[in-house]
Amino acid sequence: MEKEDKNQTTASSPGMVSCRVCCEPIKVGAEKCIHCSSYQDWTRYLLRWSGVLITLLGILPIWGIASSLHKIAFSPNTANIEAALISFSNDRKEITVAFANSGTLDGIVTDVNFVLLQNGKRSETDYEVRPTGELSGVVVSPNKPPVIVSYKAFIDKKVDTVFIPKSKSYPFALEINWENFKGTKKKIYKEYPCP
Repeated sequence: MEKEDKNQTTASSPGMVSCRVCCEPIKVGAEKCIHCSSYQDWTRYLLRWSGVLITLLGILPIWGIASSLHKIAFSPNTANIEAALISFSNDRKEITVAFANSGTLDGIVTDVNFVLLQNGKRSETDYEVRPTGELSGVVVSPNKPPVIVSYKAFIDKKVDTVFIPKSKSYPFALEINWENFKGTKKKIYKEYPCP
């Protein structure tokens, strides 16, 4: 028989057992194999949290890139114009409206209609409102400050003398038509109480 080397240990050596995974000799009672790093108790079959954490941290940048690409690829390319009445002047016979665009394309406000409401229905007299100055349509760009436009009221092509009745029981409505450069047309309808 050959003589065993004193430095070589085997599973049959006192105080040594074989690893349950790689069968290399390890100390009795060792929790982890020094050769293959596998645990020696029943928990060797369980997933370790360090592996899960590393996997999640590895997926996190990929998830961020994928969500950014999803927003770019699948967000609708359209205008989304919103309007708010800023001021109303019965003396100057004009209203001032702010337009903002929360979409991704430019939009054009084509016309604004001013309507008095009586008992929830349109009055017989519709006011034609036109922007002051030479504007015929208002272009509203996305992610820019709101565009503020003043409109004068006209009846029969003349500036109206009594823009709003003195009675506060008449609410009015603004009908704002707009479209984007793709040709999609939309309408904003907002009711306001008389000032």
